Amino acid sequence: MDNKKALIAMSGGVDSSVAAQLMVENGFECIGATMRLHDSNIDENTEQSCCTSKDIEDAKAVADALKFDYYVYDFQGDFERCVIGNFID
Repeated sequence: MDNKKALIAMSGGVDSSVAAQLMVENGFECIGATMRLHDSNIDENTEQSCCTSKDIEDAKAVADALKFDYYVYDFQGDFERCVIGNFID
């Protein structure tokens, strides 16, 4: 089976970007994905924010540079209901 494939969970940070590059260099056909779990744009002006629109843009730029498809999956409603809601309950 020569057709090696990998789904790369991409945060827009260095770790996932380097992981993506290593997978491509090792002959994997990659697809990148980010899960949007909350409206992080509220926090974009803080220094310690994560998972912002800028991070998604960075992940897309890496995927584009490495020439593989990249998708953003919006799970905000599910995450709020199933994770945050259950925690609060």
